[in-house]
Amino acid sequence: MNRFYLSIFFICINFFAKAQQYRFTHYSREEGLQNELIKSIAQDTLGFVWLATDDGLIRFEGSFFRQYKQNLPSHYVKSLIKRRNGQLLAATDLGIVEVISQADKVIFKDFLKGSSDLKDSLVWYPKLMYEDEKNRLWITDSQTLFCYENGVFRRYYFDKKNYPNSYHRSFSLTEDGNGNLLAFSETGFAFIYQEKTDKFKEINLKFPLESVSHAIQADKGIILLGTINGVIELVFDNFGNLVSQKNLMPNIRISYLNEFSPNNFYAASWADGLFILKRNNE
Repeated sequence: MNRFYLSIFFICINFFAKAQQYRFTHYSREEGLQNELIKSIAQDTLGFVWLATDDGLIRFEGSFFRQYKQNLPSHYVKSLIKRRNGQLLAATDLGIVEVISQADKVIFKDFLKGSSDLKDSLVWYPKLMYEDEKNRLWITDSQTLFCYENGVFRRYYFDKKNYPNSYHRSFSLTEDGNGNLLAFSETGFAFIYQEKTDKFKEINLKFPLESVSHAIQADKGIILLGTINGVIELVFDNFGNLVSQKNLMPNIRISYLNEFSPNNFYAASWADGLFILKRNNE
């Protein structure tokens, strides 16, 4: 059986009464965090933890936070990703940059230029990024998602019910460990990518989702979703069929999830700083 443990310093008394097994670690302005609205998290090859905010990037160096605003296409940073080759990318409103993180300095280099208008050759207010097992880079924008492979864009369109209610998110992608690519719209719909037809097919959920901000694989067949209502766990079989669905961590508005070590996840929030979610296998 799998159990998840959340770490943060404070939460309501009623929650402690119902879940005594939870321990808490929390970073806020009191600990030097410059911005408590964190949209995305990634760890670079040196071990520094990067945070995306509406006021630039923040690098957590273990004992203090360092903020970066200069040389970015926009201060509004939506997401971060560390690719399999170690490359760290940051998506801003006006383009995607490579973050070259060094011990004593940071260099920002253009990766994909953006535009405030929808164009086939430019990213349009990019949101989240995901690299699949085939090293394809998937990028979500204001209403669609597209695959960037070998310098070529391939865009996918969805029904209007999937158009986001948020400026920060549109779609989140992850894989289930069984060869299936999954996409979740901000409005709460789930899809599985069908390689043969090059299309996304909708998945029937056990209960409705609301304001999905991020998706991550926790284990083979197990997906965690960060939502406005907490962390949702989805369990899939080997064929991509949904088996179970439950809320592990209700009443906290989660913006992003990141596994920083085996079974240990950073959970960023929209207003309450940074949490740690620990998974225990029994």
